[in-house]
Amino acid sequence: MLKSLVEVVGALVEVSTRVRGWYGRLSQWEIARAMSCAGTAKSRYKRLGRFMGNRRLDSRRLMMGLVGFSGVAAWGQIVPLLVDQTSLCGDAVQAIVASFVCGTRAIPLAMETFEKVCASGSQNVREWNLLQRVVDGLRGCVRFVLVMDRGYAKAVLIERLLQRQVPFVIRVCRNVIVQYHDGGAKRCALERLPHKQGSVVRYHDVRYLEGGRICVDVVVFRGRGFAEPWYLIVPPKSCMSLPDEQVLDWYRWRMRIEVSFRDFKSWLGARGGLRFVADPAEKMARMLVCLAIAYTILLALSQTGEARRVRAEMEVRRRRSRHGTRRTLSALTVALLTVIKAVAGHSGGLASLLSALMACWTCGVHSPGLDEIVLH
Repeated sequence: MLKSLVEVVGALVEVSTRVRGWYGRLSQWEIARAMSCAGTAKSRYKRLGRFMGNRRLDSRRLMMGLVGFSGVAAWGQIVPLLVDQTSLCGDAVQAIVASFVCGTRAIPLAMETFEKVCASGSQNVREWNLLQRVVDGLRGCVRFVLVMDRGYAKAVLIERLLQRQVPFVIRVCRNVIVQYHDGGAKRCALERLPHKQGSVVRYHDVRYLEGGRICVDVVVFRGRGFAEPWYLIVPPKSCMSLPDEQVLDWYRWRMRIEVSFRDFKSWLGARGGLRFVADPAEKMARMLVCLAIAYTILLALSQTGEARRVRAEMEVRRRRSRHGTRRTLSALTVALLTVIKAVAGHSGGLASLLSALMACWTCGVHSPGLDEIVLH
């Protein structure tokens, strides 16, 4: 099973650099042809099918393996975990994904998949199962904070997180009714809370929703050009552990999980073309684990000395800075160009590059020595 996992990940890295038709969609046949095992294309396809259908490969139990492989436990700082939902397999499968921030992108750490049409049970239960698995797995080895959007601002979910003392940053809708203290108890919608543009205002010990059984802090901020202010709720009495400016930065990073979803659906090809006839949700979860490993490897490749040399050779920088940089090639694009150069250079170039990468793999994508990896 481990050998098949390595072969599928290697195939995904190689396939990600190929020119694909059909709007860049990925197929199981293409993955099978790129696998390094011996045999015909049909035998490789059957092997891939057996691997995808192997029930012993439980994506839920692989979370700690992804934690160790990514090296996030060795960072020694608070890691924001972004939680969001996306659709895969032509909207047939929904995936709730928890990812940690890595540079300008987010690497998946845990996922919960289910079929959109014949899903049994509540989605709220699925969301809590994922969060509970993340909390139980990371507590004690990683300092983290959950960052979620308005779809997760549910009273039951917030109450459970508070009971387990899990730090979180959740954006809520502006029409939510709260009760705050300003010379006396006042009850109003969040959009009526006093605030100024460009200034952060924090309201302490706010009673959330009309029932008022949940007590949180509310951070309000409206920047220049905002369509509406951000209303972010955090645990009460968390000014020291979750300062206002850090809370804003973490929520700004939330869009990085959308960038990763875009990468999965375009560069790595996990969009409508990748379909499974039987048990699509379970098989897609196993494929997401392989994609997460391949994605981590590509992001690590973008930090190598060879990638730096590829960027210097191929990048044409902008005349003027845009979004604080003059670069025109993303980290993932540089990594893919590095893989293409390694494959086209000589036989075994990609294997040599990956072997050198794994040789210094101590802290995941931030391993020391990555900048010294250069193909000769």
